[in-house]
Amino acid sequence: MNISISQRLSVAFPNLPPPAHLDAFVVQAHYHQSDLTACLWIEDFRITAALVSASAWPGPVSLVVVTANEPNSTEYRDLLGYIATKVTTENLSVHVLHVRSISGGSYNAYVNMARFFAPTSQVVLFPDDIPNPETSSHASWLDKLPVEITHPVVLGNGTHKAFSLRPLSPVVLLRDHPVWCTERFYLFGSRTLDWEDCLWQLWLESAGDAASIAVPHVVGGPKSTTAPLVSSHTMKTRLRWSTRYRTEACVLAMKRAQALDSLTKLEKRHLQWRKKFCREVTVGPGAIEVS
Repeated sequence: MNISISQRLSVAFPNLPPPAHLDAFVVQAHYHQSDLTACLWIEDFRITAALVSASAWPGPVSLVVVTANEPNSTEYRDLLGYIATKVTTENLSVHVLHVRSISGGSYNAYVNMARFFAPTSQVVLFPDDIPNPETSSHASWLDKLPVEITHPVVLGNGTHKAFSLRPLSPVVLLRDHPVWCTERFYLFGSRTLDWEDCLWQLWLESAGDAASIAVPHVVGGPKSTTAPLVSSHTMKTRLRWSTRYRTEACVLAMKRAQALDSLTKLEKRHLQWRKKFCREVTVGPGAIEVS
């Protein structure tokens, strides 16, 4: 069956703002299967800085560059040419995605795309950028990771509370982990808020098995400027929708468990953990009762 790229994108990433066009491998990395792939996305105007930070990463990098330039335009062709000539390392794969509006969809969809194209079985998702190795030595925190990753490991702070992760904390997980970042549509794109929903979802679905380790300086301030300035009313609405999403996710998790005829000891433990977790974190405007 002959399916166009746009049709394939609509199936694999249904929440990308249409129309979308993808040049999947403008450049492609050489890698070792045991490496950890760094996955991230940037706006096209940040390409120079992103190539510099990617070159310092010790493993492969899957980078999605999002642009509003039309695929047939001179600006788009110049972007492809710039990437092809400026990439001097063998660790980097670059995927250029055209969308009508960068902030018109879910930013998490772009992170998911970078993860989708990762060449290795283990990945680290960076919601904003790879940290500068001068302030956060990659080797210093890579050594803290378990030899075998079985559950998500959030990098940023070692929290013991229900959910108090540092904003924009990266997460290490298997590329084929069953949970992908939620791509819910909101009034506006926000790296910080969209990513918090992703971390929250991973935390819920892990049922207490996810870990968080303290890594100094791995999280910097967000550099994205695509999210428009919004009013306080719009921000309140956005936060209300986020709370509603979380409570609905909790209710669904409870119903899935209750629908089973019998539960194993592990499933019972996970159910009790989720009940406790949901009672602690699903509060605020838009929340619904979690039983």
